[in-house]
Order: sequence, then structure tokens, then C-alpha cells
Amino acid sequence: MNDNGAAPGAPRATETKILDVAQEMIQTVGFAAFSYRDIAARLGLRTATLHYYFPAKADLACAVARRYAAQFTAALAEIDTAPADAPTRLRRYAGLYRSGLVAHHRRCLAAAVLDEADILPVGAVDEARRFVDANLAWLEAVIAAGIAAATLAPGVPASHAAHLALATVQGAAALARLDADARGFDLAVDALLLGWTAAGGRKKGPTNPASAR
Repeated sequence: MNDNGAAPGAPRATETKILDVAQEMIQTVGFAAFSYRDIAARLGLRTATLHYYFPAKADLACAVARRYAAQFTAALAEIDTAPADAPTRLRRYAGLYRSGLVAHHRRCLAAAVLDEADILPVGAVDEARRFVDANLAWLEAVIAAGIAAATLAPGVPASHAAHLALATVQGAAALARLDADARGFDLAVDALLLGWTAAGGRKKGPTNPASAR
């Protein structure tokens, strides 16, 4: 063991595990509900090890938020690389939120951070705001493309529809955690997209990204 309590040659693995547990706790119980001792106990580490990688809890929160945003951005890029119309791309986007609900019963990290904006470090809150802005920009671009291709007819400007889409998936994801399944989430996404695609005669498809490919 090193002086910080980590095994030699495994700093990256230890750091990743700390980030994983911290993210899980922020998404499930909230930032204020856990301490370094809780993470250390989960991982069988000393609290000194956590302080070695992240000197303060604020540093850990910022690192978790940055990583989450980077991972989500990569997922959006993957959606963009697969040829698909706007409705399908929006369903795959919703599927990113759905997968977290089904696999881990977790809420969006950005939503969790913004809910605790009064107590979280400014850096983490700023990351969450950038995440929201990036999502809105991506949604607006996809919706605008759908309007131009006549595959979407939201009845409002793309920028307004982007806010509605984000509010729908965020709100539906929050409610779905109460039901312990994704049925309510699927209904909300289906209702939104069916309304936007009905004018063009588009059929609704599965929200689950695996079956949308």
C-alpha cells in the first residue's frame, strides 16, 4: 500500500471507483447525505485515500459533475453518428435517461446537483448548468432538423420545443423513480413525440435505445 492507502500501480482505478460511488450517492441520496467516511467504508479505503485524490468534498463533486457531462456528451455524439431521423434521435436521447432508471434507479446527475445548488460548490453547479445548456443546444438542433425535414411538427419554435423536451424527460425520470419502473417515463415520452409526429403521420417507436437502432 502507498502512504495514501492505495495499492501501487492502481491510482486510476482507485480514483474511478471513488467517482463511481460518489456519483451513485449524489444521484440517489443527495450530496448532503453522505461523507468521505461513507465512501471509504463502501470501498474498503481509508478516508486519507479520498483526500489524496480529492482534497475536499467540493473537489469530488466538481470531478463527478465534469465526468458525467463528458460521458453524456460522448453519448450524444454516438447518437449523431448513427443515421436516423429526428424522432428516432429524440427517442434515443430519452433512452439515455431511461437506461439510468432501469439499470440503477438513478436520476440525472445534473438535476440532482441543481436541486442542491444552495449547498453544492459553485464549480459543480456551473458544470450542471453547462450540461443543461449543452442538452438544450443539441435538442434544438435535432428538432430544427426534424422541422426542416417535415418529420417533426412541435407547433412552436425549435428553441421552445427543446425546453419542453428536456423538461419532459427530466420530470418523467423524477416521477419514474417513485414508481420503481419506467412505464410512466415511456408514456410521457410517447405522448410528447406522438403529438409532434402525428401531423406527419409518423409512427411512435420504442423509447428503449436498444430497440430503436
